[in-house]
Amino acid sequence: MSDQTSELQDLDTARAKADVEADRACLCCRKTFRSAGFGARVCPRCKTTTAWRTGAGLLGA
Repeated sequence: MSDQTSELQDLDTARAKADVEADRACLCCRKTFRSAGFGARVCPRCKTTTAWRTGAGLLGA
């Protein structure tokens, strides 16, 4: 295994260990919510809005 492959695997392992449940700020309303992992950045309340479900106003849509 090359050094580069080993470094990438170490990075993947570090990312996986960092993907933990934590209190995070919602990207829509900025309120703190309990996030299941670093990929969950929008709170459940904001996910129920029409704007979130349709993508209206997101990233210039």
